[in-house]
Amino acid sequence: LWCALDTNRSGFLTLEKWDCDGYKLLIDFREMCKREYGDLDTAFTFGMDQTGSNTVTFNELASFLESKEFAGDVRALFSALDVNE
Repeated sequence: LWCALDTNRSGFLTLEKWDCDGYKLLIDFREMCKREYGDLDTAFTFGMDQTGSNTVTFNELASFLESKEFAGDVRALFSALDVNE
């Protein structure tokens, strides 16, 4: 199985190779946060966490992404970021 996944025989399997769409979604999200807020921490604190709860609900993330005209799949992004899932 490993040999089938590690097609370039590098000994590593990156997210980009494992899930190209998920990788692109996360990179696009990170770049948008950096462009709009400078870094992810600032984007979280001043953009996403609308209630100051130190967590971000699906609705908060969806609202944040809509306000930034983010074109990616909100549900897939939330699932990728959700440490409780």
